[in-house]
Amino acid sequence: MYDQLNLDQEITLTSRKPNITVRAGRGDRAATFRSQFGAGAPASYKEHKGGPVGAVGANGAKCEPFVTCAAVVCVYTRHGQVLGTSIYHAFSGDFADGYDPLGGTYNPSQVGPRDVYVVFASTVGKEGSLAHPGVDKYADGVFELVNTMRIPLGNVCLLFSSGGGFGANDRGDVGMAPEPYWANGDLSALLPLAVADAQNAYNQQFAPGQTKIGFMGRVHDKDEAAGRVNALSQQLGMARNDWARLDAVRTLLDGPHTYKAGSLKLNLVQALWDRLRPQANKVVTPQSAAVDGRTLIDGIRNGTS
Repeated sequence: MYDQLNLDQEITLTSRKPNITVRAGRGDRAATFRSQFGAGAPASYKEHKGGPVGAVGANGAKCEPFVTCAAVVCVYTRHGQVLGTSIYHAFSGDFADGYDPLGGTYNPSQVGPRDVYVVFASTVGKEGSLAHPGVDKYADGVFELVNTMRIPLGNVCLLFSSGGGFGANDRGDVGMAPEPYWANGDLSALLPLAVADAQNAYNQQFAPGQTKIGFMGRVHDKDEAAGRVNALSQQLGMARNDWARLDAVRTLLDGPHTYKAGSLKLNLVQALWDRLRPQANKVVTPQSAAVDGRTLIDGIRNGTS
C-alpha cells in the first residue's frame, strides 16, 4: 500500500529555493502492485512528453521503461479510505501545462489536497545525504506538488532507483511489476482453509488406527494423501500471488488419482466451492468434480466468479 512503503531515508532536493527534504526509499525494493482478475492487463504508458494517464482502474496502470522520467501516483482518500488512484508519466520529472492531480479527470471524488498522498517514483539513484544530481534535476514535480498544489510535504514521498514498470491499482497499492489478485476474497487465507477442510473430510472415513482402505490401500491411503496435502501446502506457502496459488491447486487436481467417492480430489473440489463460493451451495459429485473444479478456478481467473 502507499502508506506501507519502506521510507528509511531522506532526500534533499536543491534545484529550487527553498530546498525540500522529502521522505524517500528505494523503488526497486517496493512491493508489487495488484491487478484484478478479469479486469484485463494493466494499462501501460510509454515515455512521452506530458503523459497524463488519469484515474486508474481495477486492472491497474504502469509506466513503461523511462530513462529520466517519473511515475507520479496520487492516492485519494477520505477518512482513511482510498477512493481512487491516478498515475501520471512526468516527462523529465516535471509536469506539463494543465496537469492538475486535484482536478476532476484525476480526482472525480474531489478530495482536498490534505487527503491526497503522492508517490513520486524516479529511476535515478541517490548518493550520500543529498540528492544525486539526476534526482535533483528530474524531480521538479515535487516542488509543484508541495508549493503550487498545496499537498502537504508529509503526504509526499520519493522513491529513487525505481526502474520502469512502476505503477499502481485503484485500491492504493503501489510498486513495481503487477501481480494478479482475486477481488472477492483473500486466497492466501481461504485456500489453506479449503485444503484443511478437504483433508479432514477425507480422513473421517478411516477408523481409528486405520491408514488404508481396500487391498494395499488401493481405494484410499491416508498417508499417501497426507503427502499430497503437504506438497500442496508448501506450494501455497511459496506462491507469490493469487495466480500461482491457483496453479498449485490445479497441479493437485490435474495430477494422478481419480475423483471417486471419498477421494481427496473430490473432497478438495467440494471444499473449494464451500470456501470460495459458499453462496452457490454447490453439490459436487464424483461425476461432476473434474468440471466443477475447472469451472471454479477458471471463473476466478476470468473475473466471472
